[in-house]
Amino acid sequence: MKRQDAIRHLEPTLQDRIDDGNGNLVEVNDDVIYSPTTASMDTVAGLRKVESMLPDKVETIFGQRFNKIESETDSSVTFSTDTGDKHECRFLINSAGQNALDIARSCGFGDSLMQFQMKGMYTMSETPIAKDYKMHVYPVPIPGAQNLGVHTTLAANGHVKVGPSVLPAFAAENYNGLENVTMGSFAEACRTYLTMIKSN
Repeated sequence: MKRQDAIRHLEPTLQDRIDDGNGNLVEVNDDVIYSPTTASMDTVAGLRKVESMLPDKVETIFGQRFNKIESETDSSVTFSTDTGDKHECRFLINSAGQNALDIARSCGFGDSLMQFQMKGMYTMSETPIAKDYKMHVYPVPIPGAQNLGVHTTLAANGHVKVGPSVLPAFAAENYNGLENVTMGSFAEACRTYLTMIKSN
Protein backbone atom coordinates (compact mmCIF):
# COMPACT_ATOMS: atom_id res chain seq x y z
CA MET A 1 0.00 0.00 0.00
CA LYS A 2 1.37 3.45 -0.89
CA ARG A 3 2.06 5.74 2.05
CA GLN A 4 -0.48 8.24 0.72
CA ASP A 5 -3.18 5.54 0.67
CA ALA A 6 -2.27 4.50 4.21
CA ILE A 7 -2.53 8.10 5.41
CA ARG A 8 -5.83 8.59 3.55
CA HIS A 9 -7.21 5.50 5.30
CA LEU A 10 -6.83 7.47 8.56
CA GLU A 11 -7.89 10.84 7.13
CA PRO A 12 -10.42 10.33 4.31
CA THR A 13 -10.56 14.02 3.29
CA LEU A 14 -6.99 13.99 2.01
CA GLN A 15 -6.62 14.31 -1.74
CA ASP A 16 -3.96 13.24 -4.23
CA ARG A 17 -4.64 16.15 -6.60
CA ILE A 18 -4.50 19.84 -5.77
CA ASP A 19 -5.59 23.02 -7.49
CA ASP A 20 -2.53 24.91 -8.72
CA GLY A 21 -4.33 28.23 -8.19
CA ASN A 22 -5.36 28.51 -11.84
CA GLY A 23 -8.13 25.92 -11.72
CA ASN A 24 -5.88 23.08 -12.87
CA LEU A 25 -5.74 19.88 -10.81
CA VAL A 26 -2.17 18.69 -10.33
CA GLU A 27 -1.26 15.28 -8.94
CA VAL A 28 0.86 15.26 -5.77
CA ASN A 29 3.37 12.53 -4.99
CA ASP A 30 3.71 10.32 -1.94
CA ASP A 31 5.90 12.85 -0.16
CA VAL A 32 3.19 15.39 0.69
CA ILE A 33 -0.24 15.46 2.26
CA TYR A 34 -2.76 17.91 0.84
CA SER A 35 -5.54 18.57 3.33
CA PRO A 36 -7.95 21.18 1.95
CA THR A 37 -9.96 21.37 5.18
CA THR A 38 -7.01 21.99 7.54
CA ALA A 39 -7.00 25.45 9.10
CA SER A 40 -5.45 27.44 11.93
CA MET A 41 -7.46 29.47 14.38
CA ASP A 42 -7.13 31.94 17.22
CA THR A 43 -7.98 29.50 20.03
CA VAL A 44 -8.99 32.14 22.58
CA ALA A 45 -11.24 33.92 20.07
CA GLY A 46 -12.74 30.56 19.09
CA LEU A 47 -13.50 29.67 22.71
CA ARG A 48 -15.03 33.10 23.31
CA LYS A 49 -17.26 32.60 20.26
CA VAL A 50 -18.39 29.20 21.53
CA GLU A 51 -19.04 30.76 24.94
CA SER A 52 -21.26 33.44 23.37
CA MET A 53 -23.38 30.72 21.73
CA LEU A 54 -24.01 28.73 24.92
CA PRO A 55 -27.24 29.00 26.92
CA ASP A 56 -27.10 31.19 30.05
CA LYS A 57 -27.24 28.14 32.35
CA VAL A 58 -23.83 26.96 31.05
CA GLU A 59 -20.90 28.23 33.11
CA THR A 60 -17.55 28.78 31.40
CA ILE A 61 -14.33 28.99 33.43
CA PHE A 62 -11.14 30.63 32.19
CA GLY A 63 -7.81 31.14 33.95
CA GLN A 64 -8.04 28.05 36.16
CA ARG A 65 -6.22 24.73 35.92
CA PHE A 66 -7.87 21.40 36.75
CA ASN A 67 -6.56 20.03 40.05
CA LYS A 68 -8.40 16.81 40.94
CA ILE A 69 -11.72 15.02 41.25
CA GLU A 70 -13.13 15.82 44.69
CA SER A 71 -16.21 13.59 44.64
CA GLU A 72 -18.35 11.58 42.27
CA THR A 73 -21.91 10.27 42.41
CA ASP A 74 -24.19 8.61 39.87
CA SER A 75 -25.49 12.00 38.80
CA SER A 76 -22.60 14.47 39.22
CA VAL A 77 -18.86 15.04 39.44
CA THR A 78 -17.20 17.68 41.61
CA PHE A 79 -13.69 18.80 40.74
CA SER A 80 -11.34 21.42 42.12
CA THR A 81 -8.99 23.81 40.33
CA ASP A 82 -5.62 25.31 41.22
CA THR A 83 -7.38 28.35 42.71
CA GLY A 84 -9.17 26.17 45.26
CA ASP A 85 -12.56 26.66 43.59
CA LYS A 86 -14.84 23.64 43.28
CA HIS A 87 -17.16 23.06 40.35
CA GLU A 88 -19.93 20.51 39.91
CA CYS A 89 -21.02 19.06 36.60
CA ARG A 90 -23.18 16.25 35.36
CA PHE A 91 -20.60 15.04 32.84
CA LEU A 92 -16.85 15.65 32.76
CA ILE A 93 -15.52 15.52 29.19
CA ASN A 94 -11.76 15.17 29.13
CA SER A 95 -10.56 17.16 26.11
CA ALA A 96 -7.55 18.80 27.75
CA GLY A 97 -4.97 18.06 25.06
CA GLN A 98 -1.55 17.54 26.57
CA ASN A 99 -3.04 17.63 30.08
CA ALA A 100 -5.62 14.94 29.30
CA LEU A 101 -3.52 12.13 30.79
CA ASP A 102 -3.27 13.95 34.15
CA ILE A 103 -7.05 14.32 34.26
CA ALA A 104 -7.55 10.68 33.24
CA ARG A 105 -5.24 9.54 36.03
CA SER A 106 -7.15 11.59 38.58
CA CYS A 107 -10.24 9.65 37.47
CA GLY A 108 -8.48 6.30 37.91
CA PHE A 109 -7.54 5.68 34.26
CA GLY A 110 -4.33 5.72 32.28
CA ASP A 111 -1.83 4.68 34.95
CA SER A 112 -0.16 2.34 32.46
CA LEU A 113 0.13 5.06 29.80
CA MET A 114 2.92 7.57 29.37
CA GLN A 115 3.10 10.85 27.53
CA PHE A 116 5.98 11.49 25.15
CA GLN A 117 6.71 15.19 25.69
CA MET A 118 8.26 17.09 22.80
CA LYS A 119 8.36 20.78 21.98
CA GLY A 120 8.64 22.32 18.58
CA MET A 121 10.08 25.70 17.78
CA TYR A 122 8.70 27.65 14.80
CA THR A 123 9.89 30.61 12.75
CA MET A 124 7.21 33.19 11.93
CA SER A 125 7.17 35.39 8.83
CA GLU A 126 7.80 39.06 9.64
CA THR A 127 4.78 40.25 7.67
CA PRO A 128 1.40 38.67 6.81
CA ILE A 129 1.56 36.78 3.50
CA ALA A 130 -1.89 35.18 3.48
CA LYS A 131 -2.65 36.58 0.02
CA ASP A 132 0.18 34.44 -1.42
CA TYR A 133 -0.54 31.36 0.67
CA LYS A 134 -3.66 29.39 -0.16
CA MET A 135 -3.45 25.97 1.53
CA HIS A 136 -1.66 23.70 3.97
CA VAL A 137 0.56 21.01 2.48
CA TYR A 138 2.29 18.66 4.90
CA PRO A 139 5.13 16.20 4.31
CA VAL A 140 4.10 12.59 4.80
CA PRO A 141 5.52 11.56 8.20
CA ILE A 142 8.46 9.19 8.08
CA PRO A 143 7.38 5.82 9.50
CA GLY A 144 8.41 5.69 13.17
CA ALA A 145 8.94 9.46 13.43
CA GLN A 146 7.48 11.21 16.46
CA ASN A 147 6.27 14.28 14.54
CA LEU A 148 4.84 15.53 11.24
CA GLY A 149 8.17 16.86 10.02
CA VAL A 150 8.93 20.47 9.07
CA HIS A 151 5.96 22.13 7.39
CA THR A 152 4.36 25.52 6.85
CA THR A 153 1.25 26.66 8.67
CA LEU A 154 -0.85 29.71 7.91
CA ALA A 155 -1.67 31.38 11.22
CA ALA A 156 -4.96 33.15 11.90
CA ASN A 157 -3.22 36.56 11.70
CA GLY A 158 -2.02 35.91 8.14
CA HIS A 159 1.59 35.17 9.05
CA VAL A 160 3.18 31.86 8.06
CA LYS A 161 5.00 29.61 10.52
CA VAL A 162 7.74 27.21 9.41
CA GLY A 163 8.75 24.34 11.66
CA PRO A 164 8.86 22.65 14.02
CA SER A 165 12.22 21.67 15.31
CA VAL A 166 11.85 18.72 17.70
CA LEU A 167 13.32 19.07 21.17
CA PRO A 168 12.80 17.14 24.42
CA ALA A 169 10.39 18.76 26.86
CA PHE A 170 10.61 18.02 30.57
CA ALA A 171 7.11 19.19 31.51
CA ALA A 172 3.72 19.53 29.80
CA GLU A 173 4.24 23.26 29.20
CA ASN A 174 8.03 23.48 29.11
CA TYR A 175 8.31 26.13 26.39
CA ASN A 176 11.37 28.06 27.60
CA GLY A 177 14.42 26.84 29.54
CA LEU A 178 13.26 25.10 32.74
CA GLU A 179 9.83 26.74 32.71
CA ASN A 180 7.26 24.54 34.56
CA VAL A 181 9.83 21.77 35.12
CA THR A 182 9.61 19.99 38.48
CA MET A 183 11.59 17.05 39.80
CA GLY A 184 8.52 14.87 39.19
CA SER A 185 7.98 16.01 35.60
CA PHE A 186 11.71 15.67 34.87
CA ALA A 187 11.79 12.11 36.25
CA GLU A 188 8.69 11.12 34.27
CA ALA A 189 10.10 12.60 31.05
CA CYS A 190 13.34 10.66 31.53
CA ARG A 191 11.41 7.42 32.14
CA THR A 192 9.38 8.04 28.97
CA TYR A 193 12.46 8.75 26.84
CA LEU A 194 14.26 5.64 28.16
CA THR A 195 11.21 3.50 27.43
CA MET A 196 11.03 4.90 23.88
CA ILE A 197 14.75 4.29 23.29
CA LYS A 198 14.49 0.70 24.54
CA SER A 199 11.44 0.05 22.34
CA ASN A 200 13.35 1.14 19.22
